[in-house]
Amino acid sequence: MSDTKPLLIELGCEELPVKALPGLAGAFAENILKGFESRDVTVGVGALRVLYTPRRLAVLVESVSTVQPSRRTEALGPYVNIALDGSGNPTRALLGFAQKFAVDWSDLERGADAKGERFVYRQEQPGAAVAELLPEILAEAIKALPIAKPMRWGDHDYGFARPVHWLVLLFGNDVVDCGLLGVRSGRSTRGHRFHHPAAIEDRKSVV
Repeated sequence: MSDTKPLLIELGCEELPVKALPGLAGAFAENILKGFESRDVTVGVGALRVLYTPRRLAVLVESVSTVQPSRRTEALGPYVNIALDGSGNPTRALLGFAQKFAVDWSDLERGADAKGERFVYRQEQPGAAVAELLPEILAEAIKALPIAKPMRWGDHDYGFARPVHWLVLLFGNDVVDCGLLGVRSGRSTRGHRFHHPAAIEDRKSVV
């Protein structure tokens, strides 16, 4: 079982429509979970909290695996009667299949189905560090939000419900580097806009 860390994602922006907040926040959390699920990353769903105010959408998950599980891939090759000639030597069909995966044909495994025995390429792919997957998961989650008319600000091609001003992306005590919607991730969040400009809480960690 891999180690786990708490995860905090907070997207800060200008005031969102109050009536839209619950739906947007719920969709944001759901999309994040879908991103983990599609990559087989274990998440403590029972410990997930959906947080929001007019100026932020946030998701706090108390337990996320730090490493994606390894994946076993399999590719089916030619049947033995096609792959080997009468002398047991590899045919072009088998050599081409082995070359596709940059292996020697003799290193291929064999499997069988209803039609007979065939060559098979199998590989165990180590899982990626989840911190490396988070920027992509977050980008997908935001893109899939139900925003009918995204706003655009500045000279760029991205948009959101309102202009974005900050992004908190903390995995345990560490900031996950991510550039999104014109901002760079950090650990600083902001309070009410009428507070003193310096009244910014610096989050040292998720918990």
